[in-house]
Amino acid sequence: MAKVSREQISYSSIGNGSSQHLAGVLFERRTGTRLLHVPYRGAGQLTVDLVSGDVPASFQLIPNIASQLQAGQIKPLAVTSKQRSKALPNVPTMAEAGISDLESFAWFGLLVPKGTPKPIVDRLHSEVVKIMSDPAVQKRMIDIGADPIYTSQAEFKALISSEVIKWRSVIKEAGISGN
Repeated sequence: MAKVSREQISYSSIGNGSSQHLAGVLFERRTGTRLLHVPYRGAGQLTVDLVSGDVPASFQLIPNIASQLQAGQIKPLAVTSKQRSKALPNVPTMAEAGISDLESFAWFGLLVPKGTPKPIVDRLHSEVVKIMSDPAVQKRMIDIGADPIYTSQAEFKALISSEVIKWRSVIKEAGISGN
């Protein structure tokens, strides 16, 4: 595990309990760094303050800050995904930067109510696979900072289960509440 300065560093996120806040908590746990969480109500003012240096660091989703990254107004240090981002291929992962076991990524998926007939679920999945396989869709997603992936229904269910277990533990250990 990498050790970072014991001096407290401020970092911003889009709000208490957000994936960015939790990534900061996980970073603290993995590195021993003391961080001060500065929650914002959204990405707009956060980005302004990050660019100006009013807040020195942030755990952010690439689409929230893509323009500022492209303009060179902020510098990415590492991505928290297992693999390098297709949108930022020259930016190392946390593991490559020396901080192992720190994985945090935002994911989106299509969900349906429990009890939806299997033929409908299968058809929706098939259509999603078709759309996500389209090179134009993949390029557009990468252009906005997302890494397009799709999985089987079983893999997606397993991902959701593992994420719930992981983040429930982080939230409990950090004493984060919904207030």
